[in-house]
Amino acid sequence: THRKHASATCLLLLVLAAAPQTQAENQAPDWVKQGAYVYRVSTPDETNVLPHIESGTELTSNLLDGSIAQILILNGIIGHDHPGAWNWDGVWPYWNRVTFRANHDWDALAKAMERSRRESNAYWSFHMNLTDVNIGLRDYPETRAFFESLVKHKAIYRREFNPQTSRWDLGEPYVPQAIPSGDDHQDPVEIFALVNYQRFWESGLAKQMLDDFYERLPYAPPMMYLDVLNLAGGNFNTGFPDGPLGGGEQSQLEGATAIIDYLRSKGTDLGTEGPRPEFGDRAGYVWLHGKGFSDDDYGVISGGNRHLAAQQVFGGAGAFNVSPVSLTDEKLDNVRRHYEALLAGKPGTLPIAGDQTWRIAYRAGVEDKYDIPGTGDPFRGHWADLVNNFYLVTIQELYHIGCGNTRTSADLKAGVMHLGTYSLVGDNGTAISVSVPDFVTTWQGEGARRLGHIMLDVPLETKAAVTTARRYSLRLKYKSEGRTPGRLNVYANDRLIKTVEVVPGTENNEFGELVIGDVDLHAGENTIAFDSGPIRAAWSDGTTAEWTTPHLRRGFKVSNGEVVFAEDYHRMWPDSWSGQQKIYFFSWDGTERAWKMPEGWSTLKQVTLHALTPQGRGPGAILEVQDGRVSPKLLPQVPYIIVPPAA
Repeated sequence: THRKHASATCLLLLVLAAAPQTQAENQAPDWVKQGAYVYRVSTPDETNVLPHIESGTELTSNLLDGSIAQILILNGIIGHDHPGAWNWDGVWPYWNRVTFRANHDWDALAKAMERSRRESNAYWSFHMNLTDVNIGLRDYPETRAFFESLVKHKAIYRREFNPQTSRWDLGEPYVPQAIPSGDDHQDPVEIFALVNYQRFWESGLAKQMLDDFYERLPYAPPMMYLDVLNLAGGNFNTGFPDGPLGGGEQSQLEGATAIIDYLRSKGTDLGTEGPRPEFGDRAGYVWLHGKGFSDDDYGVISGGNRHLAAQQVFGGAGAFNVSPVSLTDEKLDNVRRHYEALLAGKPGTLPIAGDQTWRIAYRAGVEDKYDIPGTGDPFRGHWADLVNNFYLVTIQELYHIGCGNTRTSADLKAGVMHLGTYSLVGDNGTAISVSVPDFVTTWQGEGARRLGHIMLDVPLETKAAVTTARRYSLRLKYKSEGRTPGRLNVYANDRLIKTVEVVPGTENNEFGELVIGDVDLHAGENTIAFDSGPIRAAWSDGTTAEWTTPHLRRGFKVSNGEVVFAEDYHRMWPDSWSGQQKIYFFSWDGTERAWKMPEGWSTLKQVTLHALTPQGRGPGAILEVQDGRVSPKLLPQVPYIIVPPAA
């Protein structure tokens, strides 16, 4: 009956909103249909980190109320023993070695995995690789024997380094007979060859390795992240095993596909670092290097995107990485103390995201204790960051997947326009000119100043100093990428002054001029800012989302009829995935606002409110439902649920 209730909530909203008559089918992978939160855990260079992983998943499960499966992509547990941030590398493509971080103990790893699944609804998976061949294979008896088998079956290959192309593409491909010398304790460990997928599969080596690996685990991970996984290499670019090896692009594709299909037959979906269209619909998850947003039909679940406001509009998997520093007893206790303070109505004790990142834990370019040097994961931090990102971004996606919805539109104009200079002409004829690239402080700034324009990707803020307070006419020089029409918001001193819904495209790489209109400025320095206009999305059940003023970090709303699911950083999302009858609430700054309840809830007279804590549900508080609305008092950054009162 609970499952029927959750479905009914979605269906009744569908009736209210008059969805389009033709509706694509939701294609979400099985592992996410019942609710799942995928994230990476980067382990520290310490022994016996398994209890800390278990503790982290336990407190996270409690803060999510247990009904959302956690799927962990673990780094540094399988592979080589070298230290460093790149601890997943070292003995690829060999999978059957557990590292010192798990005390070299497969049995301990299996028991920890099973406990975490049973007690925290957490499924452990791993960062793996079937493409690269590392020099670390020489360091252990089992990996040396594996290398000899690879050579015997001609299942690896390489070419020589080409100084002209700076790639490993010189001469004909061949099978290396020995592992070259090198520092196998560097981070990352050197790659010296690639896997010949077809021979790896047809020889039986891949099947035997995978069978041995799965026999050591208590369950098949629902999704496995396979690094690189392309046909000609990524970090080690050496082409195809053609020429004297008799293969080529097609044989690589056939071999890789056979291995992927075998993984899937074990019950494991494929996760990749970027889109892999060559494998058809076999990859259900993309980490960070794809388009950043899940497919409209949710057939592929994609990780984070640097358009942080758009993540909240469209929903997203998040691509969050729990930093190594978070996996200690002390840091886990810090998380508990953080929530203890929040629940007492005090400021939390951990550093949290601010306005500049739309409250999302996004640390690109930030060098602090949560940094993971060189790994390229900007969404990173502590366990509370992980939870906050879930409630701001991921829960919306789970709601739509649970309802069987599809996204019918996703409207983001970022990256279309390039801004050059703008002029401010006073009503007395005085004029100043401001170059937008002069105010770009990121790595793109130098190139933008040389070119004289900067892509309007994320909001851009400039300063304009005028001597007299008066009305000025603002005119903007711009280019449009590929003559595609853009969209533009213009702000003066944190006030929206104009939205241009359609900015004409420009031709022949020439600047166009856009007359923004009049703006009142004060004497001295003024802030003039630009973003790519409102961000919008819609779903098949009639739900719509819009962030009207991204630069202001407010102006966000998700609704369906009278039911508002999100407004700025306040959230109300029904559980549509687990079969349990409950609604989640979350507010960044705290609120006592009234919420219109979804159909199926608005007829109740009372509901019970529980705060969610690292230890589980807090005491219940009865709330009255008045005119179909409820007004819970939400403390900042504390998740809550409401449930029907006990019978």
